[in-house]
Amino acid sequence: MAGLSARLCPVAPRRRRAFYLADRPSHRGGHETSRAYGVFVLTAPAFAVNAAFGQNGFLTGALLYLGVRLADRRPILAGVCLGTLTIKPRLGLLIPLFLLLRGHWTVIVSAICTSIALVGLSALIFGIDMWRGYFEHVMPFQRIVAEEGTGVFLRMMPTGFALGRLQGWDASYAMALQAPFSLLALGLTVWTFRKPSAAPEMEQALLLVCVFLFSPYAFNYDMMALVPALFLVLESEIRASRSGPTRLNLMLIALFLLPVITFFLPLGPAILAGSALVLAQRISACRTEEPAPASVSGTN
Repeated sequence: MAGLSARLCPVAPRRRRAFYLADRPSHRGGHETSRAYGVFVLTAPAFAVNAAFGQNGFLTGALLYLGVRLADRRPILAGVCLGTLTIKPRLGLLIPLFLLLRGHWTVIVSAICTSIALVGLSALIFGIDMWRGYFEHVMPFQRIVAEEGTGVFLRMMPTGFALGRLQGWDASYAMALQAPFSLLALGLTVWTFRKPSAAPEMEQALLLVCVFLFSPYAFNYDMMALVPALFLVLESEIRASRSGPTRLNLMLIALFLLPVITFFLPLGPAILAGSALVLAQRISACRTEEPAPASVSGTN
């Protein structure tokens, strides 16, 4: 898989260079893989949802994916990406746990410094009243929308909370339905990252799935972050001659289609949970097949 991350360019041209910083093409099949990835992105339902609704999932997806992908090799850049992701904090709820479990201290420091710098710069440019207004007016409004919103808004959320709200439950009962999915995501994250890495692409995909499984307020347009991770896993399966209708491949296809499925059927929680469990099973198999590294401590 060496060199593949370089070819995972984001859809928006101005963010293409960020993906190329991850690595450089290093094998003859680079152009073919790049074209395949381009087709994969352009046909992704998450791409269509972002284009149709004018959302910022291209940006936040790139920040989330790169923050996870580059944590080992480019820790400072990974921290900058994750620190910038504080513009949408619901996407980063599990990321600090991942960083702590793997000992990515440089990433943590870089993310904290980036977040502080962004807050300070915005206050310097727009004034401290902007932040006061955010906490006094914007956050309460966001809570009202999340807890009382109806219609297509809820069908864009592949979460247990949205499933409960679609059944007519009030916010407290809907949040109770979300709880087991969040606990599953939390448990799988701890189980995966407290041990040495055995299947990096699988583990990164699992973490991103758990990000959406954990948050009650995840949206389908933010699932652009999953597109490059799914591409990597599918390519590894094809190279390992496992391109048939295996459980993993079927779940990956369901994940790929989830941003549009959720408009018609409230299957988001089931697909996310099933995908997370199948990925965890494959990671467990990889750990039994390959000896673990001698050191488990983080170096970043």
